[in-house]
Amino acid sequence: MNKMKDTGIKIAVYGQGKMGLPLAQVMAQYYKVIGVDINKNLTENLNKGINPIKDEPGLGELLAQNLKSKNYEATTDFSYAAQFKYSYNFGSHAYKGKQTGFNNCQKCCKRYK
Repeated sequence: MNKMKDTGIKIAVYGQGKMGLPLAQVMAQYYKVIGVDINKNLTENLNKGINPIKDEPGLGELLAQNLKSKNYEATTDFSYAAQFKYSYNFGSHAYKGKQTGFNNCQKCCKRYK
């Protein structure tokens, strides 16, 4: 169930790992989001609803919800994702060795919705 009506805003989140995937799922509760990654196996599994980050509470449920609502899809097609007006890029390392978490992503999205 989406919490907002379709605003027409589309967001690309580059990197669907420990940081990018939770952020993409939280944002997909509010906006259309495409998760971009170079790992084809990962994007295929995400589109099937397979959550690769088991230690992130609630992430699997959000992924399923966002796929069902068609607010999220994963791709390796960077040219398709480049058409999205807003984008976020995440590397594979946490900032200064600190873990970032799902709760921080949720707080951020709620603040700016």
